[in-house]
Amino acid sequence: MVCISSFSFEAYAGTVYHQLGMLSELGIIRGEEQETGTKCARRGATAYEMTEKGMKAFQEFKKKWKEPLEYAYKNLNT
Repeated sequence: MVCISSFSFEAYAGTVYHQLGMLSELGIIRGEEQETGTKCARRGATAYEMTEKGMKAFQEFKKKWKEPLEYAYKNLNT
């Protein structure tokens, strides 16, 4: 597996949480708060699970984009 940093991509926590919030509002994923097990943590961690609607959307995406993404990976990732 290739590390995401090799693509010069930076992700910030605010961006990730915003995207998770949008996906949750759309019903694509469902979040559930988890205990952190430490006294210092301000809040519990959240575990996300893909819903049936999300799985259907993912399968449609994969069907449409599988070949172009494989081509790009094989020919442009050198």
